[in-house]
Amino acid sequence: MEREKLRSKIKALLQVLDNNGSFAKPFLNYYESAGLPSGWRSYIQAIKLAWNRKYFKALKILETTLVITRKNGILYYLILSKKMSILHFLGREEATAVYNKLREEFSRIPPFLRSAVASNLLNVYARTADNPKMKKFRFWSDSYKKDQSGWCFFLLGKARDFTKKGDVVKAKRLFQECIEESLKADHPIAIATAYNDAAWHLRSTYPEDSINYARKAAYLNGKYRESPASALPSIDTLIEVEKDFVSKEVVNLEIFAGCMECVPKEMENHIRKRYAHRMILLPKILTDLEKSLYENDMELREWLSKNIKSIKQTSLLSGVARDNLSKLINGKTQTVRGETLRKIITGLKIEVDPLNDPYPVVNEWIKLQIDKGFENAITELEKLKPSEHEILIPSTYTALLNRRKDHPYLSRKGTLSRALELCKGDLQKFKEFTENRYETKKFVAQLFELHPFLEGRRDLVRKFLKALPARKRKEFIHKYLQLGDEDREVIDTFMRNYVRYDRNWGLRVKPPAELYPFTQKYRLKKTQTALAYWALDKKKERKKLANRLLKFV
Repeated sequence: MEREKLRSKIKALLQVLDNNGSFAKPFLNYYESAGLPSGWRSYIQAIKLAWNRKYFKALKILETTLVITRKNGILYYLILSKKMSILHFLGREEATAVYNKLREEFSRIPPFLRSAVASNLLNVYARTADNPKMKKFRFWSDSYKKDQSGWCFFLLGKARDFTKKGDVVKAKRLFQECIEESLKADHPIAIATAYNDAAWHLRSTYPEDSINYARKAAYLNGKYRESPASALPSIDTLIEVEKDFVSKEVVNLEIFAGCMECVPKEMENHIRKRYAHRMILLPKILTDLEKSLYENDMELREWLSKNIKSIKQTSLLSGVARDNLSKLINGKTQTVRGETLRKIITGLKIEVDPLNDPYPVVNEWIKLQIDKGFENAITELEKLKPSEHEILIPSTYTALLNRRKDHPYLSRKGTLSRALELCKGDLQKFKEFTENRYETKKFVAQLFELHPFLEGRRDLVRKFLKALPARKRKEFIHKYLQLGDEDREVIDTFMRNYVRYDRNWGLRVKPPAELYPFTQKYRLKKTQTALAYWALDKKKERKKLANRLLKFV
């Protein structure tokens, strides 16, 4: 009887995993703590490590567990399949041997596992079809077409295959079909992957479609994945397809840098090597928004000489005195103010190249972009009701990455609450409060010009706050703003996960009893609260979340 219960529990878990991929993490955490046999707990641990980009640790656990696992059983083939995927991602030759073993023993795999294994086999084959050792995998039965999630990844593999063969027209049709099928299946990871792969593989032939796909993929990664490191592939794609749009390229690289800071230390070297072509660009766009005085070095003087054809004309257009311009160009002035550079850039309508122009020029050009966004945001805020400000400002704040490092003033206790208070009461005072620092000006600009990845994160919190009763929402936001930024991050993750996991799972989990007062007070759904709780991997993290949530009661 116990064995049947265990089998039923495992089958249900595998079904949720098959239908949702890494999006089913809360269930893995829940079942891991529910007394499964050690082999299954190890398998779950390895899956979670792989999802967190800790591939080497995951491989070690899989290989250790494989030795003590009964051959030809459910767990045995699951471990082999996962091992193959990780080895393939890491570019290891051993992936081919595991692929061929699974292919040859496919008929021995328990029937309900075959679609999941088939998806992995097809995915690996499609990415390495030019390897002569990689024998073609036959799609064994039309029955897999009935398995929507498996069929999505099959289509994705075929689309990649046609791209490699140069048949981009057919590949595009298959990518579109894959997107449609993944949307029907409501498989979050398949949806995000389909958009990203379509963007990448179609970027040369269908550039406009590619940009739309890439922006959607970035948004979905913000919506579906909590770890910013997991979004790196989609941000990399977006950088590639939008590289001809200068202002977007800078913002994309900033987001890429923010996501890189969230990469686990174990994977840092591997990820840095993988994205070495991006890493060399990051120092060129790292800004210091509070810096306003620069050394007038040779590089800057050469840039000024190249762009200033006539000192008299430049003076008229920029408002910078002719004498000052002359001294800058001939080096008699040893420093240059940021305001002067901004006047020159604006007056001469210079198209700045952020990846090649001198740092002072790029830094001040970025400030000009912020100025434009800030003024636009103030105009847009005037159109909104105070109740809309109440949701927009905190939700945008929650979406930002590495706040204490990149937004030290904004994340300081009291700053955001003061800004929100002024925005709801007097927009002119709000403008005066936020325009004194480029850090806060940038934040205000982002209220209406947010990167799609951050927008995906923000929309989750907006939905959470909107769902709260008006009075409860005011109280919740007030208590949130009283927290230090480290504690706010805990609540940010909870809000995102609460909305992120709002779907029909076919399985239920209950939140811990100590959270009932919180769910009752804010009229939250128990299953969503439980999934947001179990989305956290460590017991220590879950305990911390519970403690912070109880401060809201």
